[in-house]
Amino acid sequence: MTDLHLTSHPGTAGSLCWGIQKNKLAGDVIVIEDTPGIGPLDDGKKRAAFLQSMGFEEYYMHLGMVETDAFAPWLALQERLRQNPAGRLVLWAGSDANDYIFIRMACYWLRGIDVKIALIQVPPLWGHHSISAHSMPELVSMLHQAVPLNRAKRERFAKQFEQIAARPELLRECDENGVLRFKDLSVYDGDVLGYCSRRWKPAVRMVGEIMGRSDGRNPLGELFACSRLKHLVLSGDLEADGPLTSMRTFRVRLAKKHVQAPATTL
Repeated sequence: MTDLHLTSHPGTAGSLCWGIQKNKLAGDVIVIEDTPGIGPLDDGKKRAAFLQSMGFEEYYMHLGMVETDAFAPWLALQERLRQNPAGRLVLWAGSDANDYIFIRMACYWLRGIDVKIALIQVPPLWGHHSISAHSMPELVSMLHQAVPLNRAKRERFAKQFEQIAARPELLRECDENGVLRFKDLSVYDGDVLGYCSRRWKPAVRMVGEIMGRSDGRNPLGELFACSRLKHLVLSGDLEADGPLTSMRTFRVRLAKKHVQAPATTL
């Protein structure tokens, strides 16, 4: 039996596959693509519907986000491990909120599965806490840092995931001490409006700006950025000059109600 490498990042999965091809790693790679820092976590069907409602049609069709149950990949992983046991499951994660939750999510879904789990907690790089900040050679060289998770720790993580999933807030971030904080999805709407004026700006540029201005500990992904743009247009806070089918099909500008009238002089 060999290692089974698990990550939530397609880019990381690519790096791990490269490591296997170069004989720097052994085993197989599985990616369960998800961003558990946003959206409901207590119901797979509800989560799938929520994620599909956030982005534009092109986004979730491109990613294959057509699952009716967002937790189906976890059920498939359980079945694989029952049918084809692995010597060890190696969990690759960064230190941002998404991976904080992903670690606990994995322990929850692998409850009762007879497999050893080891965690590789990749350190931040230049202030960026996502595992994606590291190059392929840097990443695969960290295999020796894998720390086994005993049954007690796995159960503690699984219970923490249950507590996280029970919370009503739909946005989760880590603070400077690595403590998970729960927030409303609208927490950055004021910033987004601040990036706009009465001049038209391409939505794709706005998405890039929202992502680029987010902090390295809690990077805001494309799905979140698209969802807030769409929400602000539908709420009347931003105006759009085209259909909201793709971030490339419209421009946005600040709605008139947010423009301060010039002061009158006597």
